[in-house]
Amino acid sequence: MKNEIVNNAIELFAKKGYYGCTLEEIANSVSIKKASLYYYFPSKANIYEACSNRIIQYFNRILDLQENISQRTLENLRQFIIDMVFKPNISYLRMYIQFNQAPDEFKEQLYQGIAALHSKLNRILELYYEVNDISMPIRELKDLMLGIMESGFIRTTFVNYFDELSYRRYAMEKDVEATLNALLELE
Repeated sequence: MKNEIVNNAIELFAKKGYYGCTLEEIANSVSIKKASLYYYFPSKANIYEACSNRIIQYFNRILDLQENISQRTLENLRQFIIDMVFKPNISYLRMYIQFNQAPDEFKEQLYQGIAALHSKLNRILELYYEVNDISMPIRELKDLMLGIMESGFIRTTFVNYFDELSYRRYAMEKDVEATLNALLELE
């Protein structure tokens, strides 16, 4: 049940934000009474914390896999960036972007988790830089890749619930892919 609460709460927090989502809505989403939530979590902030931890762990696993690959080609770098932006559950991306709304009681812990993700991502980009002939300075490469990822996160999360959602995501993915190809001189 705890896992189901977290899964559903991620969807609700992603859609409504921390302050827009109620415990009643979370309880209803898993078909239990609001009072029963307290058996699993002492507060709404603790539910949000569990959701945030799950999202950080998810991105951490992706980065761990990338850190341990043996082939660091520019094509693999391009695919890694595209996968980071377009493969995750859109609710994970929406909630990640809203982390600044986190309850104060664990904001510092959350920021440390995000800083660790950014540090790992920087190391991965450095590893790609070291084994490829990239004509720009490492700082510029990092800034460009992070900018592309952040732009992709934001664009992806603001595509809403329209019939052409999959088309819009596909079109955005192709735009990001074309930008990466041009920057990394893959075509």
